[in-house]
Amino acid sequence: EQFNVHAVARYLRVSQLGRKLNMFHDRHGSTATESQDIVSKDATTKNTTPKDAAPPQRATSPAAAIAALEAFIACIGSPESSAARVAVTVDSGLARLKYLLLDPAEPFSEILRDARAVILAGGTMAPADDLVRQLRPPDHPTDARLFSWPHVVDASHVCATVVASGPTAQPLRFAQSDLASPAGLSDAGLALAALCRVVPGGVVVFFPSYALLRRAHALWRDAQVLARIEKSKHRVFAEDNRSGVAANAEDMLPQYSQCVAQHGGAVLLSVVGGRLSEGINFSDALGRAVVMVGLPFPNLGDAELRARLDYCDASEGGEQMGPRARAMYDALCMRAVNQSI
Repeated sequence: EQFNVHAVARYLRVSQLGRKLNMFHDRHGSTATESQDIVSKDATTKNTTPKDAAPPQRATSPAAAIAALEAFIACIGSPESSAARVAVTVDSGLARLKYLLLDPAEPFSEILRDARAVILAGGTMAPADDLVRQLRPPDHPTDARLFSWPHVVDASHVCATVVASGPTAQPLRFAQSDLASPAGLSDAGLALAALCRVVPGGVVVFFPSYALLRRAHALWRDAQVLARIEKSKHRVFAEDNRSGVAANAEDMLPQYSQCVAQHGGAVLLSVVGGRLSEGINFSDALGRAVVMVGLPFPNLGDAELRARLDYCDASEGGEQMGPRARAMYDALCMRAVNQSI
């Protein structure tokens, strides 16, 4: 069935439905919220909260939900964009719709045409060449100037190196095809144990995924590698995103900091893109060494990523994983690495 998206968008805008729902929620939702707070405080006092209870979810205001719906309808109601797709995913019986703009240069060209200058600023944007290529139309004459301010730690005080093999000469490769054999992952643990013997303070280790972190933690525990590490670093902390796990990121970080301060060292196993990979300052002794186990290349089976890569290939004549698609794929990986380290 077809429907007029413009009529729906006009109705939402004229009726101010989001504002009215917000007023209704403020008037009639406060009583339920207060009741939940009383029950929560009572359970906390009696210490009867189940260990596997899910963390409280932040409620979305009705106005925000309506605004998201209006934005989505406005996007799908603009057929002038030829490089757009609607992605549909179904999880546990719930369908999720997402508007994908595969070529942001098309709408961004209006900004470039009307503005004297455009400044894009961010914390971790490198590598930025791919970002500029996506936003600038091919026929735009103005070149982009990239500025990068130096880190607070001088380059002479940082040692960056690539470790290709472990103590037993096993190649440290962590592609999906290499994970069938645990030899490489075991050698990575031995290399980490050797590093912990010579590096003081805290050591932060990043994995590409929670699955690889859990596999490495279990393997290292059974092979007594964790015991070796804890001889020089008092304790090994491991981030986990599974429900029912008592230790979470909010509790783990203070414990890790306290362990480094009191015992002179600790190891924190985390995940690229996880809660402990962004927005946290591992200053001084908290991060004397940062280890990246493998590279966090995005999953090529992801439908959204596949649509973006296919569009890049189509714009270059149809070659699979051509130069433009490869540049985007590599940039997504290295930007995640830079965000973590």
